[in-house]
Amino acid sequence: MVQNITAERSFECSETDQLPAKKPKTDAERRKKYYEAQKLKKQKIKKIPKTDKQRNKEYYYRKKKLKALNTLNHHSDV
Repeated sequence: MVQNITAERSFECSETDQLPAKKPKTDAERRKKYYEAQKLKKQKIKKIPKTDKQRNKEYYYRKKKLKALNTLNHHSDV
């Protein structure tokens, strides 16, 4: 029951039925797209202000890591 699909398609789609070629973009369109992309990038980059609780938590974990590293270094020196 295998049919020759390519043969069917070639009959259905003639060369005139193909999609029209894309017209080249103008400089203005390119510039507009570029600036829109830059705006979106800036919006993503904007930092969300952290709460005191988040800051304290980060400080606590950073301090804990340093303490663990120091104890490892101390024991490795001996």
